[in-house]
Amino acid sequence: MTLTTVLEVKNRNGLHTRPAGMLCNIANRSKYGDIGIFMVHNGMRVDVKSILNVLTLGAVFGAKVVLEIEGEDKDKPMMEASTKEISEFFDSGFDNIAPDLEADEAADY
Repeated sequence: MTLTTVLEVKNRNGLHTRPAGMLCNIANRSKYGDIGIFMVHNGMRVDVKSILNVLTLGAVFGAKVVLEIEGEDKDKPMMEASTKEISEFFDSGFDNIAPDLEADEAADY
């Protein structure tokens, strides 16, 4: 099963290193361990759990990226939660850090 949504990069600096790192931190949370989280941009599909993969997308301000969350039917609630969390992160212009994402961890990026 795959959930798909289109996201827009709203940060003037694009999807640069710091937000790419925070995005990877979100995707790598243990609660999302059983699902696949991918992004597609300009025909390139990458695993969001790797910062280098995310950076290779070259998603600039205004770019539209497709978020694809893959899992089994039993994983649907987790898939919906990850879609919501990542969508809110993009909607905030990468300013919205989830409460349980350590500020120090995010600052490393």
